[in-house]
Amino acid sequence: MERFFNIKVPVHTGAEMLAKKFDLVVINYVTKKVKRGYYKTEFQLITENAKDFENYQITDLYTELTEKNILNQPEFYLWSHKRFKHRDKVPAEFL
Repeated sequence: MERFFNIKVPVHTGAEMLAKKFDLVVINYVTKKVKRGYYKTEFQLITENAKDFENYQITDLYTELTEKNILNQPEFYLWSHKRFKHRDKVPAEFL
């Protein structure tokens, strides 16, 4: 379980596991609106050496970056994605 905006939610860790298994670079992107119809995308390096991280550490970093990006541009976060729809299904040992 991962904390996303201080709510325990399930998070997919497949990208981290694949990055470790195949020694892949892990990046994140941030898109910012410049003006109507124009956007700028920047890529942020999370790590070049995924195998050097403990399990779930990359996922934690990604979640932190995502939270910061949402806080910086909340108008572009799609709440319709229902990120918290599984919060009531958290197993008791994670509460």
